[in-house]
Amino acid sequence: MRFFCFHKKLNRSNPNTPDELKICIRAARKELKYGIPILKVKNYTLEDIFERRLWMLIPFYIFRYEKELSQIDSDEDRLKKLRKECERVAEMLDQECKNGRMRSVTGGALCELSRTVVEKLASKYENVEKEVAEVMGGKVLTYRSKELYQEALAKGIEQGLANLAAGKYQKGESIEKIADDLLMSTSEVEKLLNHQKEA
Repeated sequence: MRFFCFHKKLNRSNPNTPDELKICIRAARKELKYGIPILKVKNYTLEDIFERRLWMLIPFYIFRYEKELSQIDSDEDRLKKLRKECERVAEMLDQECKNGRMRSVTGGALCELSRTVVEKLASKYENVEKEVAEVMGGKVLTYRSKELYQEALAKGIEQGLANLAAGKYQKGESIEKIADDLLMSTSEVEKLLNHQKEA
């Protein structure tokens, strides 16, 4: 049987936080102890996180501001600075997705996780929560998976309309009647039918 015990506050660190935790595994009356290095988010710059691909730290990046949130919430300049920092994170995530180093789904998930962490951490600070959630929630960042979804949805709708128009046309309906039924212009229906023939 194995026992794993982890400290409840691993997402925060202070000067007393050790650089490693000791793990003890017990199995068949034997015991194995070894040290696990602790990653402290505050020790990593954004550049470090992205250069080393430590993306799982991104949702917790906001923790470096935890003790200052009440001051930030009431200080317009500090609030703008925090928003700019979050916009920078969002831009870097977007760039990672665009250059292929990160999958779009991962970028989207990191934004969603970041937004969730901010909602919990900054729930008492309305201005901070609003600004950061707005950036990480997607108002500023349109990550590639959203774009792909929207492109696929548009293509699917277009293909569905093309199939519908082609079916009606094959049954002998006029282009004018099809356009009227589909709330489209005759030129749009003709374009759909031409694309259908090419496919």
